[in-house]
Amino acid sequence: MTHKCLRVNGGGMTKGKKYGSRLDSLKNLRIYLARKINEYDKGELEAEQLRVISYALQILKSILTEGEIEIRLKALEKVELERGSHGSRKH
Repeated sequence: MTHKCLRVNGGGMTKGKKYGSRLDSLKNLRIYLARKINEYDKGELEAEQLRVISYALQILKSILTEGEIEIRLKALEKVELERGSHGSRKH
């Protein structure tokens, strides 16, 4: 299953556009949230909009974190299988 990267354009999120910020890492989520907080501080964004964006970013953060854990677990399982198949496992 292939997923297009979520990108943000202004205040909204779009799929696969050639502009905007990628929300594909925790660093990018922090940068995007900081921008939105600054917009709120300047009066360019309503509190409800910031609340909705913050909630969506929390969900994306969980998804990214779970994905990283899954990747690391698979790598560890692969190493363990390779050790077992080479007979170099120590007890």
